[in-house]
Amino acid sequence: NGDYPLLNDYFTRCFYEDERGRIWFGSQSNGLSIYNPDNYVLTNFRHEPGNSKSIPGNIVGSILKDSDGNLWIGSSGGISLFNEKEKSFKTISVENLPKLFPLVNNFVNKLKQTYNGDILAATSLGIITIRKDKSGNYQGAYFKNKGHLNSQTTDIEVMPDKMLYATLRTLGLYQFEQIGGEYKYVKAFLQDFDLLSVRKDEILPGILWIGSSKGLIRFNTITHAYRLWDEKNGLPNNHIYGTLEDTDGNIWLSSNKGLSFFNRDDNKFENYSFQDGLQSNEFNSQA
Repeated sequence: NGDYPLLNDYFTRCFYEDERGRIWFGSQSNGLSIYNPDNYVLTNFRHEPGNSKSIPGNIVGSILKDSDGNLWIGSSGGISLFNEKEKSFKTISVENLPKLFPLVNNFVNKLKQTYNGDILAATSLGIITIRKDKSGNYQGAYFKNKGHLNSQTTDIEVMPDKMLYATLRTLGLYQFEQIGGEYKYVKAFLQDFDLLSVRKDEILPGILWIGSSKGLIRFNTITHAYRLWDEKNGLPNNHIYGTLEDTDGNIWLSSNKGLSFFNRDDNKFENYSFQDGLQSNEFNSQA
């Protein structure tokens, strides 16, 4: 693998850039890696059987730094707090997990922090909440709620009005309301779509940008109206994995045919492929 034989796996699932400019990334089979562009050093953490302080799983789907400065790693073995000084991982226990699904199969697709400090995990089994108990220890709980059907949850977004929106793969966009320490199911939308990601608009309040297998969706959480852009509108491919909003408010999209730039002023796309320098035309969810 070129200059970095430690990698062993170029299938990247998530990225995080820290305050020092280092790039953290999770892979499909080779754990968590940290790359320092100042000295070109790559540090890799993989699961070690029998070592409870190692990362619990080698499929790393999400990295989150919370408001207290804690680093959370979501992997195929669970959700862990990472202590970089000690190079150790503390995996959080989760109550009420479905017995039919062992935790080892619980891939973590996204970690998100709510306005009250809870950590939410979108996983292959649904949503998991993590919060501190009275002793200051973190405890996880499986999200049991009407309408939440133990399904593959690909992404979560938290809105300023304390509403929570989750994309449940083939079930739609699920809305929950945060009331005290609980999350109450409100309604499901876009149930005819296979949804892969969700992101709130940084300029327009109440607008969500959603990646789906049918194209890019702009969803209005106030009116519940939506607009879909697909190949007929200039996208090179309908399978939209993820979105990213730049400093001008325009949207970048990843798909199975490269990267696209969406100009929100004229609703037009500029498309880029491996011929323009991309590593590949095929991207992956969350990356």
